[in-house]
Amino acid sequence: MSGETPKKTPILEYAVGGAGALLVAFMIGYLLVEAFVNDGGGPADIVLTQGAFHRQASGWRVPVTVENRGDRPAEAVELRAELTLEGGEVEAAALTIDYLPPHGEVEGAFFFQKDPNGGGLKLRAVGYLVP
Repeated sequence: MSGETPKKTPILEYAVGGAGALLVAFMIGYLLVEAFVNDGGGPADIVLTQGAFHRQASGWRVPVTVENRGDRPAEAVELRAELTLEGGEVEAAALTIDYLPPHGEVEGAFFFQKDPNGGGLKLRAVGYLVP
């Protein structure tokens, strides 16, 4: 074996190795820029969309779609619904969403004892935690 001349490394092997090294260098650069330069976008932007009322044995169900149009997630999203009936009587309901991803949506429902068709319904997000 000692009498054999060493084989020359093919040029293709050098090209593939160089391309791999270049790819790894670009990936490391991208991750460093994302970690230290990019601020992650804007805060959570929570939008509520009310669905049609449904009569149930225990009262009325009001479905709601909660959408996060922002670039950051939200945790423990607190939602409130206030139903103002004729005569000024107000019935309130609450809903908590554990996690709302960026550009994601979750469906839920509020429950009321009184018929929401006869009053004004206001839905709003009260607050959330930044994970």
